Amino acid sequence: TVNGLPADKTIYFRMFVTGGINDGYSNVAARGNLKTNTRFVTFDPQNGEDLIFVPVETGNTVSAPEEPVNGDLDFGGWYRESSCVNEWNFATDIVTADITLYACWKNPNSINEVQAGNLSLYPNPTNNQVTLSGLQGNETIQIFDMTGRQALTHRATGNKETVFVGNLAKGVYLVRVTRKDFSVMLKLIVKN
Repeated sequence: TVNGLPADKTIYFRMFVTGGINDGYSNVAARGNLKTNTRFVTFDPQNGEDLIFVPVETGNTVSAPEEPVNGDLDFGGWYRESSCVNEWNFATDIVTADITLYACWKNPNSINEVQAGNLSLYPNPTNNQVTLSGLQGNETIQIFDMTGRQALTHRATGNKETVFVGNLAKGVYLVRVTRKDFSVMLKLIVKN
């Protein structure tokens, strides 16, 4: 309860709720005449700066806030997930519930990291060999251990490649599939 708040003033804050089926952070507003169909769009700049809370009536779009800054990284837009998978479209996306949008940061000096898309890595975990499908036939496949040491490299010549990993020690590895314009990282578990 907020007592003594004038009708023309609004306080926005975020609180953590526990003890129910909807545990987690919740956006809260205290205002003398706040409409019941108001939802909150929270903008998380993911750069150490404060969150931005914007009240929006259900069924409306929300305007983008000023672009945040994060050192030498380039701002890449606002996304529904902190991992930057589904970008929010400010012209067409409608607010229907409370939502948090996350800033996406891109290193201007690196190649594009993309989602695995049609690439498949199987069997995983494996003992002796691993197959990658969904390739174009011009990728470089590199396998790194968790210290960053390159364990092996392979050049793809078709849309499906089988790579022998029987000489790798038991453990978790990162498989980087690189083409001229993109790079994808996949996790591989070797059971030897």
